[in-house]
Amino acid sequence: MDRPPLHLVGDRLSRRKRLYYYITTAFPLYAVLLALVVLLFTDIPNDTDSWVMDLFEVAGILVLVAVTLRLGLLTYGLWKINNPQQGFGSVRDTNTILDCQPMSHSCQPKKPHVVILLHGFTSSPMIFDHIAKELKDNEIDFHAPLIVGFGLIRHDLLFSLREEDWVRQLTELYDLLSSQYEEISVIGHSLGGLLAVYLSQIRPVKHLIVAAPAIFPDPAQRLYRFLGHSQVSARLIAWMVPFLPKLRRKGRSTANDVLLDDAATRYFQYPVAPVRGVFNIMKLQSRVDFAQAQFQTFDLLFGTQDLTVDSNKIRQHIESLNIPHRSHRFDDTAHNPFVDYESELASWIVIYILNGDLEWPPKSYVNKHPQTNVLEKTAA
Repeated sequence: MDRPPLHLVGDRLSRRKRLYYYITTAFPLYAVLLALVVLLFTDIPNDTDSWVMDLFEVAGILVLVAVTLRLGLLTYGLWKINNPQQGFGSVRDTNTILDCQPMSHSCQPKKPHVVILLHGFTSSPMIFDHIAKELKDNEIDFHAPLIVGFGLIRHDLLFSLREEDWVRQLTELYDLLSSQYEEISVIGHSLGGLLAVYLSQIRPVKHLIVAAPAIFPDPAQRLYRFLGHSQVSARLIAWMVPFLPKLRRKGRSTANDVLLDDAATRYFQYPVAPVRGVFNIMKLQSRVDFAQAQFQTFDLLFGTQDLTVDSNKIRQHIESLNIPHRSHRFDDTAHNPFVDYESELASWIVIYILNGDLEWPPKSYVNKHPQTNVLEKTAA
């Protein structure tokens, strides 16, 4: 398998990031160590005949030694892990060692085309049930991964996941499929749309189709982005407030942002949002650059009654960058066109796109930019 492009390769984490990582990772141990020192070396009036306090002091000393030993080993281990052996670089996007990438090879002839379906935040691949049926009927191969951290009974991963974990999962899937297929298209909803756009920056895709992508080019989000980028503040806030309740539509018992009552209860979704995951989305948003996206066609699907993302701002942002695209508006749809009232229409549009039955470049783009070569804006 070919190595990633050189511009994606780095040597090690910056000194500041390493320092933040050490401090925030070992912070609980520092707190315990300080508390034990205060307790053990504070003169507390005590009955000389009391064996309880003597036992407490012995136990405290043992715990102090254990915590000190662990703190030293943790600091040593983190330093070694974040400073790999000489000659082994790292891939920034996936936070992996360059020479430790998965390998795959297929002895069968490559098939022409496959589609990757990426679900949204706290959701699962089950939201693509309508599209999956249409893809099967049209004999289009597809793969819908469960994005790491979601659809699980245990939620431990939600407290330790980073955005690089999502990117690594998708790039490994892409590289595996690229050994079996000539071309790869990506369809993403919400967080999946954000990941789809970012994936197209580091891997070329045929058709890029995003529905209500979690991309917020709004200046009002600067504070949240700052908090998300600060290692200390992000860890502190996520520790203090691990989950946030999701907005619910009036009269609904679930947090699914859809208009169709059946869809509100039919599709699984966590009723709360892990704050650590929200910060990961913010970090990923700052890395998205449509100008670097590599696609043959680009389509944006959005519902006009969406309460989760501001699709109008996203569309205006894309237009301001002069990115060729097709917009598909759904008036009886909220956040997810694939499961709401107009899900059948959304699925048909996707099939038309994948079969190449829609005009490209769109007339609206050609009329606005008659002198622009659309091939300069996209990468085949």
